[in-house]
Amino acid sequence: MPDRPELLADHTTLRLGGPARKLVHARTEQELLDAVRAADESGTPLLLVAGGSNLVVGDAGFDGTVVLVETTGVEPEPDTCGGAVVTVAAGESWDAFVERAVQEGWVG
Repeated sequence: MPDRPELLADHTTLRLGGPARKLVHARTEQELLDAVRAADESGTPLLLVAGGSNLVVGDAGFDGTVVLVETTGVEPEPDTCGGAVVTVAAGESWDAFVERAVQEGWVG
Protein backbone atom coordinates (compact mmCIF):
# COMPACT_ATOMS: atom_id res chain seq x y z
CA MET A 1 0.00 0.00 0.00
CA PRO A 2 1.60 3.33 -1.05
CA ASP A 3 2.14 6.13 1.45
CA ARG A 4 -0.27 9.02 1.18
CA PRO A 5 1.17 12.19 -0.33
CA GLU A 6 2.27 14.84 2.12
CA LEU A 7 -0.65 17.24 2.54
CA LEU A 8 -0.27 20.98 2.87
CA ALA A 9 -2.75 20.68 5.74
CA ASP A 10 0.17 19.28 7.73
CA HIS A 11 1.99 22.61 7.26
CA THR A 12 -0.74 25.20 7.88
CA THR A 13 -2.07 26.41 11.22
CA LEU A 14 -5.65 26.08 9.94
CA ARG A 15 -4.91 22.44 8.95
CA LEU A 16 -6.31 22.94 5.44
CA GLY A 17 -4.90 21.88 2.09
CA GLY A 18 -4.34 18.98 -0.25
CA PRO A 19 -1.03 17.87 -1.77
CA ALA A 20 1.43 19.90 -3.81
CA ARG A 21 2.60 18.68 -7.20
CA LYS A 22 6.13 19.02 -5.79
CA LEU A 23 7.11 19.67 -2.17
CA VAL A 24 10.59 20.84 -1.23
CA HIS A 25 11.95 21.09 2.32
CA ALA A 26 14.47 23.98 2.28
CA ARG A 27 16.55 23.74 5.44
CA THR A 28 19.36 26.03 4.30
CA GLU A 29 19.43 29.36 2.51
CA GLN A 30 21.11 27.69 -0.48
CA GLU A 31 18.39 25.01 -0.70
CA LEU A 32 15.79 27.78 -0.61
CA LEU A 33 17.51 29.76 -3.37
CA ASP A 34 17.97 26.63 -5.51
CA ALA A 35 14.31 25.62 -5.20
CA VAL A 36 13.03 29.10 -6.07
CA ARG A 37 15.46 29.38 -8.99
CA ALA A 38 14.45 25.97 -10.37
CA ALA A 39 10.75 26.82 -10.21
CA ASP A 40 11.37 30.21 -11.81
CA GLU A 41 13.49 28.78 -14.62
CA SER A 42 10.89 26.11 -15.43
CA GLY A 43 7.93 28.50 -15.20
CA THR A 44 6.39 26.40 -12.43
CA PRO A 45 3.96 28.11 -10.03
CA LEU A 46 5.63 28.60 -6.65
CA LEU A 47 4.30 28.85 -3.12
CA LEU A 48 6.62 29.63 -0.20
CA VAL A 49 5.40 28.40 3.18
CA ALA A 50 7.14 29.21 6.45
CA GLY A 51 4.93 28.90 9.54
CA GLY A 52 1.79 28.41 7.49
CA SER A 53 -0.30 30.87 9.48
CA ASN A 54 -3.15 32.63 7.71
CA LEU A 55 -2.74 30.28 4.75
CA VAL A 56 -5.73 28.54 3.22
CA VAL A 57 -5.12 25.86 0.58
CA GLY A 58 -7.96 24.00 -1.13
CA ASP A 59 -8.44 20.25 -0.87
CA ALA A 60 -7.15 19.91 -4.45
CA GLY A 61 -3.78 21.17 -3.23
CA PHE A 62 -1.34 23.33 -5.17
CA ASP A 63 -0.45 22.53 -8.78
CA GLY A 64 3.13 23.68 -8.56
CA THR A 65 6.14 23.67 -6.28
CA VAL A 66 5.67 24.33 -2.59
CA VAL A 67 8.85 25.25 -0.75
CA LEU A 68 8.66 24.71 2.97
CA VAL A 69 11.03 27.30 4.41
CA GLU A 70 12.70 25.49 7.31
CA THR A 71 15.75 27.70 7.71
CA THR A 72 16.84 28.34 11.27
CA GLY A 73 18.93 30.86 13.10
CA VAL A 74 18.59 33.76 15.49
CA GLU A 75 21.40 36.32 15.31
CA PRO A 76 21.24 39.18 17.82
CA GLU A 77 23.50 42.20 17.45
CA PRO A 78 23.71 44.80 20.21
CA ASP A 79 22.59 48.25 19.18
CA THR A 80 23.70 51.63 20.49
CA CYS A 81 20.49 52.20 22.45
CA GLY A 82 21.06 49.26 24.80
CA GLY A 83 18.65 46.93 23.00
CA ALA A 84 19.32 44.49 20.21
CA VAL A 85 18.80 44.18 16.49
CA VAL A 86 17.85 40.58 15.80
CA THR A 87 17.88 38.76 12.46
CA VAL A 88 15.61 35.71 12.51
CA ALA A 89 15.46 33.04 9.81
CA ALA A 90 12.04 32.54 8.23
CA GLY A 91 11.74 28.94 9.43
CA GLU A 92 12.11 29.79 13.12
CA SER A 93 9.14 29.26 15.41
CA TRP A 94 7.53 32.61 16.24
CA ASP A 95 6.46 31.45 19.70
CA ALA A 96 9.94 30.17 20.55
CA PHE A 97 11.48 33.42 19.32
CA VAL A 98 9.12 35.54 21.42
CA GLU A 99 9.90 33.40 24.46
CA ARG A 100 13.63 33.92 23.90
CA ALA A 101 13.15 37.65 23.35
CA VAL A 102 11.37 37.90 26.70
CA GLN A 103 14.09 35.87 28.45
CA GLU A 104 16.82 38.00 26.87
CA GLY A 105 15.03 41.25 27.71
CA TRP A 106 14.72 42.28 24.06
CA VAL A 107 11.96 44.88 23.74
CA GLY A 108 10.58 47.02 20.99
